[in-house]
Amino acid sequence: MKEYGSSYQSDGRVNYPHQLEAPKEVFGRDKELAIIQEALTTLISGKSVCLEVSGESGMGKTHLKQKVFSAQPGIHLFRFSFYTGSELRPYELLNDLFDRLLQFMRDMKSDHELSEWIGKMNPIVADLPNEVVHSIPFLTPDFHRSAKRGKASGVAPTTNKMLLESFYIDFAQEIFKEINRKFVLLIDNMSLYDRDTLELLYQIFSSVEAPVMIVLSGRSGEWQGLREELLQKNAENAKHAQFAIKLEQFTVNEVNGFIRFCLGNKVNRLDELTELTYQTAGGNPKSLIETLRKLIRENKLQYDPETEQWMWDIDKGWFTSKMSIVSLFLNKYEGLDESEKELLRFCACLGTNINAALITKLMRFNTSEANQLLERLMEKGFIDRDEVTTQYGNVSDGNYHFSSEDVAEGIRERIKGEACCKNHRTIANYLINRSATGISDRDVFEAAAHVNKSSSLPMTKDERRSYTHLNVLAAKKARLLTSFRTGYKYIKAGENFAQELNWSEDREVLAELYTEAYHLARLNNMDEASLGYMNNALQHFSKEALFEIRFVQMVLEIQLGKLSKGLSVGLEILEELGIKLPTKPGRISVLLEFLKTRNMLNKKTLEEVYELPQVSDSRLEKAFQVFFWLYRATQYLAPELNGVLALKQLQLMLKHGTNGEAWSGLMAYGVIIGAGMNDYETAFKYADLGGQLAEKYGNKSGKVLFGKAIYWPYKHALKDTLEWYDLARAKQYREGDYIGAAEATVNQSLTMMSLGGELDSVIEKANENYGFCEKVSATDFMSFQKMLIRNIQQLKKGVYNNTEMDRLVSNDTTQFVMTSSVDLILQLKLAYLKKDLMRALELIEDGKKLVNNLTGLYFKTEYDFYAALTYIMALQKRNGLISRIKLNKQLKKFNKWAVCAPDSYAHKNSLLMGLNHLNHNNYSQGIEELNKAKDLASDQGNLLVQAMALDGLSKCMEGRSEAQCLQDKEVSTSLYRKWGIDWK
Repeated sequence: MKEYGSSYQSDGRVNYPHQLEAPKEVFGRDKELAIIQEALTTLISGKSVCLEVSGESGMGKTHLKQKVFSAQPGIHLFRFSFYTGSELRPYELLNDLFDRLLQFMRDMKSDHELSEWIGKMNPIVADLPNEVVHSIPFLTPDFHRSAKRGKASGVAPTTNKMLLESFYIDFAQEIFKEINRKFVLLIDNMSLYDRDTLELLYQIFSSVEAPVMIVLSGRSGEWQGLREELLQKNAENAKHAQFAIKLEQFTVNEVNGFIRFCLGNKVNRLDELTELTYQTAGGNPKSLIETLRKLIRENKLQYDPETEQWMWDIDKGWFTSKMSIVSLFLNKYEGLDESEKELLRFCACLGTNINAALITKLMRFNTSEANQLLERLMEKGFIDRDEVTTQYGNVSDGNYHFSSEDVAEGIRERIKGEACCKNHRTIANYLINRSATGISDRDVFEAAAHVNKSSSLPMTKDERRSYTHLNVLAAKKARLLTSFRTGYKYIKAGENFAQELNWSEDREVLAELYTEAYHLARLNNMDEASLGYMNNALQHFSKEALFEIRFVQMVLEIQLGKLSKGLSVGLEILEELGIKLPTKPGRISVLLEFLKTRNMLNKKTLEEVYELPQVSDSRLEKAFQVFFWLYRATQYLAPELNGVLALKQLQLMLKHGTNGEAWSGLMAYGVIIGAGMNDYETAFKYADLGGQLAEKYGNKSGKVLFGKAIYWPYKHALKDTLEWYDLARAKQYREGDYIGAAEATVNQSLTMMSLGGELDSVIEKANENYGFCEKVSATDFMSFQKMLIRNIQQLKKGVYNNTEMDRLVSNDTTQFVMTSSVDLILQLKLAYLKKDLMRALELIEDGKKLVNNLTGLYFKTEYDFYAALTYIMALQKRNGLISRIKLNKQLKKFNKWAVCAPDSYAHKNSLLMGLNHLNHNNYSQGIEELNKAKDLASDQGNLLVQAMALDGLSKCMEGRSEAQCLQDKEVSTSLYRKWGIDWK
């Protein structure tokens, strides 16, 4: 701000002030200054601060803040602002913040230091899908060179939002920590806030450890209530102090003092002048200054150099009505010269990034003229110069902004109509065409906003296509940034431009529009609108475009938890591609497809399958994409159909060739042989061939690693897979396959349970996995982990409560087949341990149909293990032929599994063999097998099998002393307790 009296002009006799300059010092705000100084002292002491500065337009908020913060040594000030239309530019304020922080860091560091820091940030960036990364403007190409990422289409919308918010929070923590300076983030025009941005800003502010001060400034309004709501919401993480000031209007006495403060003490008829200005402007400081300026411009208030007084003509110097800030500035606007008016009108349309370089490109002024005009408009109070924070302090740059958004809006109101539209069209076309490679991602929102404000102007057919496409780009970018309502606004704007397009000539751009429209309508829960878009697609789309929108439909339904609907759509797509599948296949269907597949495989060696040519049929490429998503829907919802899908994909591969996704059919075939036919040796060969095929095509994705973890126990130790599931989860998470990552947590929790380690460790891991599933919004898998935790807790107590399971059934949980299968197995385990034979036998009968997941190794082996133990218990109580036949069948399975994968099954097989020998009074063999089971289980860390083996030994008195039996019983009890149950 300039000091009073710093600007003069000469009339040939004497120098005198030709215009009233805004005072440099702050008047009448001592209490408010003290609060701000206290807030700054708190920041300097190392604590974050939130300061609210409210008051109507013109109350001096900006002047107060600039006066205090710009003068503070060691404090770096960043100014930002919401403005009209902020809601159409998601997270723009935050993107601007990080862009400027990165520039600050570039000034601080050498290229090598900066490159090292960016390398450390890559894991944070790597969590985001590729398309989302490219939608964040401050992430330069250096940040893009991280681990392979997935596509946003593979990410559930709620998950995308969570990931985006986590990224911004993590990025803020790291960059503030790295810069290690004290920052004040000054945010103006809070009444024009964008809620998504403000919510995320509070999360960031509550999370960063470095001391930061945010100053929220604006007219009093609903943003203050939201501020309180968000502070409460983030109170748990908040470590900051809060301050608030409200700038009230001056009283009459304060107005009198303010006039003397501005004009000096020599003012004639001061009391009358005070009465006039108070009646005209109230107690609003900016209105007061503009009222005095108006009097000076109209020669009603003049400076007399002889008396050195301001003289007021009381007869002329009255205004007939009260004048607001906007009316005062619009009155001043009328007194500008034509060049100033022209530039101000254009700047009002431009809104942000007002600078001479851009004005020179878009208007008739050269650089010198543009700079001079901007300086004059700044002197007259219409605009202010932006400040940029560097490591050396705050300096002004060539960008300007309106001193009041209300004044900018008032000028826009003045130029409504064709002139305003032409300005917006000029700006939009510049942004669209300034790069030879097409519109920059940074400019998409800005260009679309300006184009949409010029929609009433005439346009060519090519322009309609271009502007429709631009709005689709903006809608897609908003969707990727999880601002679904904003995205749909761009869709509606695109529809407006597309009104005169037709399907015969403009099919491509219309298909693009309606596909994105369907996507956003569905995400906004606009069922009627989404149905309309889909019907339009079915009527007009080409086959290729129809596949794209139907594929989007299938993926969305699966992501949003509507697995049955997604499955139905996927099967329809496959049928349209010429692949017919049964909607509800039974075991016979799986068996027929299996026999057909085995017959095809028998004609080829493993080497010949590996050497199959690469598939070249685009129809099959699309089909394989659909197969991938349908696996997600059917793996637990419809196990038999999952098996049919895997076998059908393998048949297509054997007939037409392989590609980078063909590995999954071979792995699935191997798992089906293992879990469905108990032939682990053959199962491992084919499943491992799938792994080799993936390597052949360079597919090292998390999905492949997850598949390997599933079939690995067919030959190797089950406990090895715990680490594999961790790696698969992390890798799929980085790739954007959050459903797959969550699925890995399920298998890991089940594997830990099966390994027989301490139950508390299993609960701890399941809780950790529950947290991960919650993080990626995998609600079905959250329900599973919750069920597992509850059941283990009930197992520890020796009781079971069906209440929650009944709720899961009634709510038609999409993963119910998996959830109910594991629930049944845990009930069976509890019934056996409690020696509740009738309950256990009932559960075995229920499980024959329920535990039928052809892709789930855990369901089969655990079910069979406890079924075999139950039959042994039954034979101890009565010699039943049926139980003996069933037991022998189970023993053959475990014997076969123990040969193929001894590390996983030999200890359980020996336990079953030993207990069966004791039933037949073959004591020496029984004791030998039980001791073997105990030792093998000890090697595997299986406390439960050790306890069971010792429990069996404690009941065998043949050839053993009573002391030995008592000792075995004591150790067995100790191991049960270490495992986690006290009641046994």
